[in-house]
Amino acid sequence: MDYFSSCSCEAVRVKLSLPRSIESYQPRECDCDFCKHHSLAYISDPLGKLSVNSSASVNFLKQGSEQASFIQCSRCNQVVAVFYDAEKVKKGAVSATLFANRHSFNEYQTTSPKLLSSADRRERWGNLWLTVVLEISENT
Repeated sequence: MDYFSSCSCEAVRVKLSLPRSIESYQPRECDCDFCKHHSLAYISDPLGKLSVNSSASVNFLKQGSEQASFIQCSRCNQVVAVFYDAEKVKKGAVSATLFANRHSFNEYQTTSPKLLSSADRRERWGNLWLTVVLEISENT
């Protein structure tokens, strides 16, 4: 099933393709300071795909172990997704906030990736995260 959304100013658009209904997912809330500050929770499925498209510039932010990059709209500052470069593809998760006003989710689950080693984080992400395709403008 395909779902579409955007950041609050609509400069960054996402297409989320999932094998099940979005309402069947349990978003994961990371308990790190960055995610808590931005009220972030994520949706992902290893069988899904996320396309991020922006004609405006975006910020790529690194936090914690600096293995993953958060995609933030440079206009409204909303974080829309997170990704890392796996061996042959980008893997990531999308912010549940982008879909929360139109879809009901199961109870959010708190996660603590900061307690994992760098290798364990990448293994966890590889097992849980979506394939990500970025189509970002040249002026980023």
